[in-house]
Amino acid sequence: MKNNVEFYERQIRKQWWMYLLLAAINIIFIYGIIRQIFLGKAFGNNPMSDGWLIAATAIMFLFSIITLASRLDTFINSEGIYARYFPFNPKYKFFSWNDISQAYIREYRSGREFGGSGVRIKVIRAGGIHFNGREKAYIVSGRYGLQLELKNRKKILIGTQRPDEIKEVLKKLQS
Repeated sequence: MKNNVEFYERQIRKQWWMYLLLAAINIIFIYGIIRQIFLGKAFGNNPMSDGWLIAATAIMFLFSIITLASRLDTFINSEGIYARYFPFNPKYKFFSWNDISQAYIREYRSGREFGGSGVRIKVIRAGGIHFNGREKAYIVSGRYGLQLELKNRKKILIGTQRPDEIKEVLKKLQS
């Protein structure tokens, strides 16, 4: 699988505001636990039970860890392209060169095209009917991605922070 790797990239979330927001939310929940459980003062005008407050805090903390630990790993070799969005995809998704009709770098807008970052499926709206499109994206951040057009007419977009390096690798492998 990882033989003769021509390109490898690991992308992590670098949005400082996300770290700040998640830290603030977790601090509020921890303050609520301290105030309500340890000091015996109600947290808010209509406080949750102690059990629900602990559960909500644990869920928020777990959500924060998963969000901040998420990453996109991509590597390209002579067999094809491998991508995974960890922890949601623990195993690499493999795209064989035999199944790819085109591979190129393109610019995208994650919010407009896919509704944000993560593992996303483009939703197509036609005549008031919503249905899943045949386009999937693996996006952490940025505006450039490796667009794969597969022979089965599906499209895969893999975000990258190093588009020029991928272009060079594609030239080398496709020649």
